Amino acid sequence: MSGKYLPLKFAFVLLLIMLSLGSLFWGNGLKMGPDIAGGYSMIFEIYNEENRSDLVDRTIAVLKKRIDPTGLSSLEWRPLKNDRFEVRMPAASKKSQELRNEYLQARETLLEGNIERSEIRALRLLDKKQQQVRIKELTGKDTAQAERLSRLLGAMDTLDTAEERLKGIDQKIRDAKNPTQQQLVAMQKERSEARGARDAGATEYRSRFETMRKGNINPRELMGILKLFDEAKAKEGKDEKRNAIEMFESRLDRFRKKYSAQVPEIDRVVKLYRQWSDIRRPLEAPSDLIRMIRKAGVLEFRIAPHNPDFGDTTVTEAEISRYSKSLDNEGPDDLRDRGGEYAWYPIRGDTEGYNSLITYDYAGKTYLLLSNKPSQRLIRARDEDNQWSLASARVGSDTYGNPAVNFTFDETGAKLFSRLTSGNVKKVMAILLDDEVYSAPTITEKISGRVRITGRFTAEEVDDLVRILEAGSLPGKVNPDPVSQNSFGPAIGEANMEMAFRAAKYGLLAVAVFMVIYYLICGAIAVFALVLNMILVLGAMSMFDAVLTLPGIAGVILTIGMAVDANVLIFERLREEQAKGLAIRQALKNAYERAFTAIIDANITTLLICLFLFVVFDWVGMEEVRGFAITLGLGVGFSMFTALLVSRWVFQLLLDTRIVQKPLPMLRLIPKININWMQKRYFFWGLSIVLMTVGIASLVWQGQG
Repeated sequence: MSGKYLPLKFAFVLLLIMLSLGSLFWGNGLKMGPDIAGGYSMIFEIYNEENRSDLVDRTIAVLKKRIDPTGLSSLEWRPLKNDRFEVRMPAASKKSQELRNEYLQARETLLEGNIERSEIRALRLLDKKQQQVRIKELTGKDTAQAERLSRLLGAMDTLDTAEERLKGIDQKIRDAKNPTQQQLVAMQKERSEARGARDAGATEYRSRFETMRKGNINPRELMGILKLFDEAKAKEGKDEKRNAIEMFESRLDRFRKKYSAQVPEIDRVVKLYRQWSDIRRPLEAPSDLIRMIRKAGVLEFRIAPHNPDFGDTTVTEAEISRYSKSLDNEGPDDLRDRGGEYAWYPIRGDTEGYNSLITYDYAGKTYLLLSNKPSQRLIRARDEDNQWSLASARVGSDTYGNPAVNFTFDETGAKLFSRLTSGNVKKVMAILLDDEVYSAPTITEKISGRVRITGRFTAEEVDDLVRILEAGSLPGKVNPDPVSQNSFGPAIGEANMEMAFRAAKYGLLAVAVFMVIYYLICGAIAVFALVLNMILVLGAMSMFDAVLTLPGIAGVILTIGMAVDANVLIFERLREEQAKGLAIRQALKNAYERAFTAIIDANITTLLICLFLFVVFDWVGMEEVRGFAITLGLGVGFSMFTALLVSRWVFQLLLDTRIVQKPLPMLRLIPKININWMQKRYFFWGLSIVLMTVGIASLVWQGQG
């Protein structure tokens, strides 16, 4: 591998990056496609296995009452068949979108003041004078945080000194030749003292770092406070509203005192959020509706630990204090999101009968602490083997004749519920519907498949519960993922765009994590090439005024998965070359040369398909597919450049600077298998023909239908 003109090559790459970023952020920007923005139309499907003619109407009635109880959200519900219905909803107003963007910008500005690990590492590269200047820039007027950061850097320097001293003593011991017993004792004593100093330095560093970290704005705590404002607005009673507002203001005052140096920025974030909250609707994007439909009728069972005052030591007083503090500071979502052993859930209605359990008042509601341990819960399973539902739900009565809800599980649910109850006899089991606790009976014995929800319900509330369970937990439940989703009006909608970019981000992250873990150093270089590829694709689209449509974004997401394909071929070839015992320089040279043909063949085929899609769908006037072809084509083209050239230049740089001198390590999950694929070509030809025939026949058949 030749390092000729290597500086010029990297200068060329840097020029491309600057041109791309310049066009994206200070030039044309990304031009969005002819999206339409007045509202959205979604068609949902109901699993109506019994073909009940009234199921759609009953489901709509339940969903309307739960999602839009006031009828002010301008939602239009229309039954289509026995198993489908359509919902039409308006898009967010321009003012709402503007205020939302201003709020998010202010929030981002506030969080930019947080000190991250990367910034601490960068500080350590500076001299003392430069450090002080940079610390001032990072902390602004927050002198306390500046002092904490300075002390942290001092602790890190002390730790480094102690570690260097310990390493020196270890080296001294290794280099000692035939030391006397007295010398050995002295060296061991010296090492013990150095190790103690290192341990003390490490303890000091951890303490300083934790103290500094607490000075950072906690975004989860901030969101919990802002949610209190929304909850206060939703209160109907005058006293309840006043109490909720007072709680919001009290929490906000504590937050402002905690981060006194950022009070102006905090006040701006809160002001913009309140302005946006005052005009925003609960349903401004399809994802809002899908989320609410997904939650409708979700039934769960969780074990509730007793209060230690009643002799149960499952949860200690110290843990209760910690959980209560988390609820106060972070809100109920914090423990749920973190997936800890316990989480808070609100009690619906009267709280009488929960005295022996662990409860806490928050935002005008009483919350119950429930277990999140797998052996103490029955929740919706994602894997098919453990998916359960209800076989029936009907109105019933308890032993005192009060209205109750009786329901039975299907076969899988009965087994899982039997396992839950048999392992938690004499414990309290909370019954939750849509994350609200409806009742918490004590398990006296193993229960198979029949369950009763009791409580202080009216006959009307019981009827609603039955309808909710039918809509969400029966075999006729609603599929929350719409079978069809279309927009109408003058724009596509922010929510869909955000979901698409989120998919791209998580896709990029998943690929990056896998490559780094599996291919180590090589994987990190591949990730660099992947990020460069994304920058070049978006930059090229900006410079050439290419239209980015939703299918175009899909092309970008697909590119993320395909972009590392060439690197995988190169690295696997490199693995084989290194196994032959070749020097790393020669192994890399052979890997790139011998993988070249396969990479070119695969990518040229994809480029031809992109060209076909671009030309044909340009002729029929489908801009969306053309957008997909453009982004995918650019992605494939730039992936060849980044994989075959840029990554090779990076390896060359590492070789020339002697950073890499030995064979590059990689993981191996699949053992080497020798299969003569050419002998099996006739089988695969036949299989391909059969699959193509089935695919074409399916298209023809669907077209006739």
